Amino acid sequence: CIFEMSQAILSLLKFGEKENNNGARESAIKCGDWILKQQARSKDKNVDGLWITPEYGKNLVVISDTIESLWGILELYRHTQQKKYLRSSSRAFEAVQRARVRPGNMWVSKGGIQARVYLDYNLKTRKYSLSMHRIIDDGTWYLFYKLTGRPTLIKDFRTQCDEQMRYQTPDG
Repeated sequence: CIFEMSQAILSLLKFGEKENNNGARESAIKCGDWILKQQARSKDKNVDGLWITPEYGKNLVVISDTIESLWGILELYRHTQQKKYLRSSSRAFEAVQRARVRPGNMWVSKGGIQARVYLDYNLKTRKYSLSMHRIIDDGTWYLFYKLTGRPTLIKDFRTQCDEQMRYQTPDG
């Protein structure tokens, strides 16, 4: 899966950094370049820029996978400063932004966490739907803010953190 490859990138970059191992860094770059080749280019604006995980079915795009994939690509940009990683991340982030649940239409999961994005996109019906997935996008929003300086992202990040803290239980 693409999001698992993104996790491999994070591990390889950290290992390469801690152990001064250029081979690990080069391997992370190879993984990133493979991920970039998998990014959807589509006339359907809701799909363009996402990474599609076929394991969930050929008619369903799971948007949370793109958010998880973004982290590795953003870290590659941070480590290499190669613009192709930033361009790819921007395309993916724009696709995620299009999937955002608009104010007034927010929904709350059974666990009490307010969702910020629809998590599935049906290719047949061309509609977003809610799903049972729980998404952790706060860190990605913040990293994207740190790398791009987009002021709206820090505002979103703060709102997301405030929302998370509202539902935190006393034991953590």
